Amino acid sequence: MTANPVAPLPGNKFYVLVGDGASPTEAFNFLCVATTIDSDHSLDLEDAMVLDCGDPTLIAARASTPKGHTWDLKLSGVCDPAKAPYQRLLTAHRTAVVVNCQLMKNLPGASNGNIEQAGFFVSKLTESKADNGLVKFSAELHGQGLPTLTANA
Repeated sequence: MTANPVAPLPGNKFYVLVGDGASPTEAFNFLCVATTIDSDHSLDLEDAMVLDCGDPTLIAARASTPKGHTWDLKLSGVCDPAKAPYQRLLTAHRTAVVVNCQLMKNLPGASNGNIEQAGFFVSKLTESKADNGLVKFSAELHGQGLPTLTANA
């Protein structure tokens, strides 16, 4: 995994890098236009209400079975089609291919600083503007497989 772990903005501890798709060594570049990042790790569960066979008159209790892990990213910010990482997301969406992304927590490893990486489908990409202002974007990325996690030094 190759990252570009630079602190692009003072105080910015949480940011996304987008892979360039090169093989065998993919380089990751800061998606500087993303000003809002939501990272959602979920455990998909299947629930059943289970009776107490020793006393079926008791109210049933829920029993959950894990089905799988998911990781989704939601990004938004100011659109800049000239930036290569933004172009890569747009192309991945239009061609329905997986794009590799990293979520950088720019802290020392002892403080839970790490890089999470996975492939993502860009399931939704919206561009909009209001009152002749800046063009803004929002994107929803759906992770594929389990992310790899690498602790920072």
